[in-house]
Amino acid sequence: MCYIGKKIDLGLEDLFLFSVIDINNDGNMDIYICSSHSPDKEKRKSLLFINDGKLHFTEQAAAYGLADTGFSSQAAFLITIRMATLICTC
Repeated sequence: MCYIGKKIDLGLEDLFLFSVIDINNDGNMDIYICSSHSPDKEKRKSLLFINDGKLHFTEQAAAYGLADTGFSSQAAFLITIRMATLICTC
């Protein structure tokens, strides 16, 4: 494993996948994490870490409507040009 800075405990099962996207269009890359390998609904909850531009991240999945507790293993983000909307599919 490789850690940059300090190690953090996400409270997830061992297997998870993540996407890196500027979800709030502030020029800073944010991190969305999916975990689907736990029978416990709370441990499966997707996490969204918003970057404040100083590499400090705050978990805000619920605020963005992305705290999914389904059995998602990866997310894809699409931008619709006609509607200028960001769509997340899990």
